Formats: sequence, structure tokens, C-alpha cells
Amino acid sequence: MVRTLTGNAPSYATVKRWVNEYHRSRESVEDDPRPGRPPTATTEDNIDLALGMILQDHRISCRQIAERLGVSNERADNIVEKELGFSKVSAMWVPRPLTPEQKRTRCTLSTRTLELFEADEENFLACFITMDES
Repeated sequence: MVRTLTGNAPSYATVKRWVNEYHRSRESVEDDPRPGRPPTATTEDNIDLALGMILQDHRISCRQIAERLGVSNERADNIVEKELGFSKVSAMWVPRPLTPEQKRTRCTLSTRTLELFEADEENFLACFITMDES
């Protein structure tokens, strides 16, 4: 199997477990369904609620978020860090740093805006500020 599948071959322990299961009259290598409820904590509603909590109070802890959402601390941590992209800095939730592509985009837009300003300083704000006619 190793010669044929190279790095994708299952480990010896896995094959040994499959053989033992086969001897016990099992025909499938798929996992059996496990008891308990399926994971449902990372939902769009919980993500939105967690974001609202963080925006209201940047110093809120994952434990407090977990308690308010009624989920485990691990799920709350996953929602805040992986789904929302926040990280804790000096006891405050802050967005993760910009990616190189985001930095490049901001730099390009800032350079263009500066060129517009230098070209026509007096009418520059009129290009950006719009007002309602009332």
C-alpha cells in the first residue's frame, strides 16, 4: 500500500484497526454516528450577537460572551478569533492586522486621494462630502 499510495497511505495502526473491525463482522470503515447533539454553536446569529457584544464593549471576555450566548468557552473563542478575526491586545478585542493586499490597496487609494487634493485644494472636499438637499 505504501508503494502504491506513497504519502497518502493510511498508517499501520489504522489498517490494523480496520482488520480487527472486519474480523468482528463490520463491513464499513466509516465512523458510526456519535450520540449527542450536532455542533450548532457557530451560527450566523451567534456570530452577529458576538460581534455586537464586542463592538459595545471591547474589553468583554470570551467567558462572558460564552455565558450570554449559552455556548462553551471554546466555541465563543472560535467565533471571536476565527469567524470574526479579532485578537486580544491589552485586554481589548482588536481586528487583526491588515493583509499585505489590504495595505497595498489602502496605500494606492491614499496616494490617489492626495493627488486629487494637490490638484484642486479648494474644491477637494466638495468631491467627498455630499449633503442632502433639505
